[in-house]
Amino acid sequence: MKTERINNDVVSRFQKGSHEAFEEVYRHYKNTLYFFAYTFVNNQADAEEIVQESFIKIYRNIKSLNNLDAFHSWIFMITANTAKSIRNKKSRILIVDDDMYMEEVVTGSANPVEDYENKEIVELVKNEINQLPLIYIQTATLRYLEGLSLNEISEVLDVKVGTIKNRLNRIRGSLQSGLKSKGMDPTKYLSLGLSPFVVQAFEMMESQTPMNVAASDAVYTNILASTQNKTSVLSSTMTKVLLAICLGGSGYALYANLATTEADEPVTITQIDYSNEYTSDTVPVEITLTNSVDDEDIKIQKDGKDIEFYNKNTTIVFEAKENGAYSIQVEDEVEMINISGIDMEEPILNDVVYENGILILDADDELSGLSFEDSYVEYNGTKYQLDGTMKVTGDFDGTVYVHLCDFLGNSATYEMNISKERVE
Repeated sequence: MKTERINNDVVSRFQKGSHEAFEEVYRHYKNTLYFFAYTFVNNQADAEEIVQESFIKIYRNIKSLNNLDAFHSWIFMITANTAKSIRNKKSRILIVDDDMYMEEVVTGSANPVEDYENKEIVELVKNEINQLPLIYIQTATLRYLEGLSLNEISEVLDVKVGTIKNRLNRIRGSLQSGLKSKGMDPTKYLSLGLSPFVVQAFEMMESQTPMNVAASDAVYTNILASTQNKTSVLSSTMTKVLLAICLGGSGYALYANLATTEADEPVTITQIDYSNEYTSDTVPVEITLTNSVDDEDIKIQKDGKDIEFYNKNTTIVFEAKENGAYSIQVEDEVEMINISGIDMEEPILNDVVYENGILILDADDELSGLSFEDSYVEYNGTKYQLDGTMKVTGDFDGTVYVHLCDFLGNSATYEMNISKERVE
């Protein structure tokens, strides 16, 4: 079910120091924030660590929140910032339950045929979502599962609203293509926004990725210990270690097997995945390794400057924010990639000539190219569509607007004064 925004009365009591209200907040949001954290690190232990640290920050900073209506988006912003910090500095040894298997959620229906079809669509949509880069899953989670506005998502993820819109459009396009490839009519199922099927798919994913009960209780205990200024706070991973030891020989053996690393074996890059299709967003780059590696043994640079990355088991992920050559170093191995599909630049109008009743434009867009369908000249309220000749015939005498747009939606409007004698 979509997470309901907790009642402001509970938040108000929490602000006044009520431990019962805080516990209510924790129980209400723990699984939701765990699922959101998991989209950053793809690792159970780290996701629990993020939840723990986030709730400690929420507890310590709740009195600074002036607008109770903003509490819902505020806690997601704290969780996102905590996740970014932890994923970039944490080196993992213990990996627990990294593979999450999600069973289908079955609900009753008065129409068994329609119910079967709906379940099939939700399953297809869920599978397509799981193929998306994590940054898109994070965005879609906040939009379709948590119901945040575009402005709220922009604040939580610290990106522009235009970037959020672009990601949602790419999600829609990916899901439509996925359904079409399976012989489904995407307009039937995704015609209204992204339809209830997308929401159901995210609800299914969240319901099948709950926080472990024992870990949840341990995290809550650690939060209370920390906020009461005790020094016995354990990391989520260390809590798991102690729990394993408490299980006796079998539990200790399980931990020992899980904690075994392959640090002494050489680590090599087996694959680098990225797209050079034109986009007005950042480009996710995913590097696959033979074994896991510590963060200090990874260096990603562009033009000599370090690039932020996060290290999840045997995969390294970073976002290329501009075109050019990127150096990827893992231990002693160095690979180079070239990103060339990022287009955030407006089309350029270089020159305009008007003679013999013909307006001749010299314009270009170096990357994705001009979209003539969306580019035009406007004069006295009349639009003259551009074509490949970049010539427009008309009796122009006065202010003329040239609207140029590329295939990714980057646009610019140029204003000029035209007379029989000159162009200004």
